[in-house]
Amino acid sequence: MMRKRLFILLLISMILLAGCISNAKARDLTEDEAKKIVKEKHFTEHGNVEIISVCDKSDKYVIEWKVRLIEHGKDSVMKEDGTLKEVSSSRGSCKWK
Repeated sequence: MMRKRLFILLLISMILLAGCISNAKARDLTEDEAKKIVKEKHFTEHGNVEIISVCDKSDKYVIEWKVRLIEHGKDSVMKEDGTLKEVSSSRGSCKWK
């Protein structure tokens, strides 16, 4: 009888622990956090970055931006870790940041 109770207690503990571990997964970046990353990257003395559009893909945000009439472009920000990739820019080539 004691072994049966111990087994049930152990089983319940394992189920609870497994549920806690599965919920501990890191959360994805929000749209506002992705916008902030882009704004910080492209901020210049000429003015603030204006976000033109945000496209929510399954694993990233594609954000179109501009700084007045001086510069414009499109970046992708990975939801998992916030990595920014310059997709296009009026300044030139694409490169990982």
